[in-house]
Amino acid sequence: MVSNGGISIKEYADLLETGACSAVFIDGSILNVEATFQEGNLESHRYFFIPSPFDENTMLSRPSHITLADWVKDSVELEGVEIFRSVGTFRFDCVRLSASNLEDPHPVSHMTFGSSDCRVPVKGPLSIAYFFHFVFDNFYRHYRRFWLNYSSHLSSGETEVTITGPERLQHHVHWDEP
Repeated sequence: MVSNGGISIKEYADLLETGACSAVFIDGSILNVEATFQEGNLESHRYFFIPSPFDENTMLSRPSHITLADWVKDSVELEGVEIFRSVGTFRFDCVRLSASNLEDPHPVSHMTFGSSDCRVPVKGPLSIAYFFHFVFDNFYRHYRRFWLNYSSHLSSGETEVTITGPERLQHHVHWDEP
């Protein structure tokens, strides 16, 4: 869904134009939440966060009557690609591969960043609340208190543990209840 090592101007504009995201923050960051459930149990999820690829002052100059996708294209055309600076993407996945699809084995629950080949094992599937904790704890600390007013409404409690013994011996992501 997103290229290795960041996101291109075209990919960013395409996400906006097609609406292939759950939210676009006021600073231009993109957030997406996808999850499938089978009989009330989490089957898989893909959550990704793309930090704002624009300088804060640049975003202040965007007229409100122009869509963000159009503004990005116009700005790049007028000011050059220097206006756009991808700082990477962060994706949390829970993908249960069948035994017949082990050509590219990876942890069931993992975090991907920097490259689609970089899959860091995660303790288990993330609840939507944990994903939002990650975003607000690391990218929007000044809004964290606001987020905490609402976080309990999304909390789904502890999720299953999918990390294997060998994966625990690698660098991995482990969290406790916030």
